[in-house]
Amino acid sequence: MSKRLQFFIGFIFGAGLLLALHLRAKEAVTKDHMNESAIKVREEMISISKQLGVTCIYCHDTKNFRAATMPTWKTAFDHIRITKWLNEQGFRGHPKIDCFLCHRGQAKPNFKMEKSEPES
Repeated sequence: MSKRLQFFIGFIFGAGLLLALHLRAKEAVTKDHMNESAIKVREEMISISKQLGVTCIYCHDTKNFRAATMPTWKTAFDHIRITKWLNEQGFRGHPKIDCFLCHRGQAKPNFKMEKSEPES
C-alpha cells in the first residue's frame, strides 16, 4: 500500500472518529439540557402539589403523566397559564404570585365572592 493511500485512509478514519466524538458530545449536552428541563418541571410540579395540598394523581393519569385526559389536569394547565401571564405581563414580576395566593393548601379554593346588588 502506498504512503499516499495510507495517509488518505488514516485521514478518513481520523475525521470519522472526530465526527463521532463531536456528535456524542453534542448528544450529551442535549441530554443534560433535557435533564435540567425535566428537573425544573418536576420541581415546579412538587411546588404546585404542595400549594394545592394534593398529590400527582389529582391531576395526572398514572398511565401517562403527559396525557391531558383528566378534567383537573385541564383546569390546572389553564391556571398555570394564567399565573404565568400575570407574573410576566400583568404584574411584570412584582409581586410574584403562585397557586397558594388563592388555594391556600386546598385543591378547591375556599373563596366566595360576595353577591353585589345590581345597580338601579
